[in-house]
Amino acid sequence: MRYTPAAGERAAIRGYQWQYDHIAVRVYDAILDDDLIALRLTDPDAGRVDDLVLVRRGRVEGYQFKSAGFDSYLTFNKLLRPRRTRGGTPSPSLLRLLEDGWKRLKRRHENAHVHLVMQQLASVSDHLGESDAADRPSPDHLSAFLLQVLEPLCQGLITIENGLL
Repeated sequence: MRYTPAAGERAAIRGYQWQYDHIAVRVYDAILDDDLIALRLTDPDAGRVDDLVLVRRGRVEGYQFKSAGFDSYLTFNKLLRPRRTRGGTPSPSLLRLLEDGWKRLKRRHENAHVHLVMQQLASVSDHLGESDAADRPSPDHLSAFLLQVLEPLCQGLITIENGLL
């Protein structure tokens, strides 16, 4: 089999199809909601939430998409652990990259939100605390954390300030 530059371009496009499909859905939803003001792809000012920046009426949303080449699970440790680039140089954790992107968007827009969209499922087999800790939650895996803490926090159902968390 002979490799050509065109074949490489086709392979790259196939690899990004998942991301492009997700971008299209978010743009379409903003159009249907009649609040799309602008959008930027690979926004150089957005840090690592640069795959899509949607400027909507009253808010800005930065998206980072991470596809996986095979089925796997995302653990809490993978979110927090420093990573390496494809070239092998050290890189901050996914959570730090989201934080940096949020701070950059927040400097330009008062109501900024960031989103990490991944193909991986949240793990139900990792552990968030020490096995013998008295305050260890049950269940204590990433999937439970997302469902019981992060989702209600994002929806405003619980807050850190009023002691519900």
